[in-house]
Amino acid sequence: MSDSRYAIIVGMGRSGTNWLLELLNLSSKTYCRNEPYASAESPLRKLEHDRFVEHQDTGSLEAHWDSAIEETLMSMGHRDPAITVDKDYFKPLSRKAGFYRLARSIKFRNAVTPAIKSLRGQEWAAPGWVFDRGKLQRSKGVVKFTRSTGWVAFVLKNRKDVPVFHIARHPGGFLNSWKNRYLSTTTSDDAMAGKLDHLHDLVTTNSHWRDIIGDLEQLDIESAHLWYWLYMNRTVFEAGQQNPNYHYINYEDLARYPVDTMRPLFDAYGLEWNSAIENNIGQLGDNSTFISDAWKKKLDTRQVEIAQSFTEMAKDFYQPAA
Repeated sequence: MSDSRYAIIVGMGRSGTNWLLELLNLSSKTYCRNEPYASAESPLRKLEHDRFVEHQDTGSLEAHWDSAIEETLMSMGHRDPAITVDKDYFKPLSRKAGFYRLARSIKFRNAVTPAIKSLRGQEWAAPGWVFDRGKLQRSKGVVKFTRSTGWVAFVLKNRKDVPVFHIARHPGGFLNSWKNRYLSTTTSDDAMAGKLDHLHDLVTTNSHWRDIIGDLEQLDIESAHLWYWLYMNRTVFEAGQQNPNYHYINYEDLARYPVDTMRPLFDAYGLEWNSAIENNIGQLGDNSTFISDAWKKKLDTRQVEIAQSFTEMAKDFYQPAA
């Protein structure tokens, strides 16, 4: 059992990271932050250069990581999951009286920020009229990162007391969910440009991956995303092999056996397990198996073949659920 101040969830987007955060948020002791780096005010923003790709020079991370995380765990953000259970760090009646809801409300914050400057922006200090900040500082933080290979590899190698919950999804399921959700909000060209930026950084700093991936200009959009899927998941997996606080989760296993998959993670982080949590996890897992298998019917033949080729390349760390 880890006594770390925080734990990390990591995976590609559309791979169950939100779901995992939601399940850990059921504990009365956790304080869950969802992709805080997405806010311009986040202290993690100054470490963005080292987020997507693991670099040899980790001096900036060594100098600033701990303070950035500590500030993150004493803040709120517009992307954070709603707290739906009583937490140990709430001030008496603050959630029931609606103070927590007000702190999350964009309209409320916009109305009061001329007088309360601390509530400005998309990331703001956790207000003392909602939280007992001393108890919040002693809570079990959970920070969810996506596509954050460099950050998480650094933590696994240099902050070995921090639990890392790494979730990986079948390439076909990842592609299908990404296509249905992400491509509905952006153009293929923009999606391709963003992914090529990460891959270009990778191949210019790592000759091993440059030789494997080859010419970036020849990649189709599915392969570009799956090359980064392979790089991120393999790099995090390999960095975690000598770390007892690393925990690998197969998304399809979580979909089929949510209670059996989650209970060891609660134990690993020192979180109480009880019948209410077990029942809630079981209910949140309803129909998840259907969702996890949907890609088999929704991808076209070419996309299925691409997904299967990456599944074969990933067999050193990823085994499809039976």
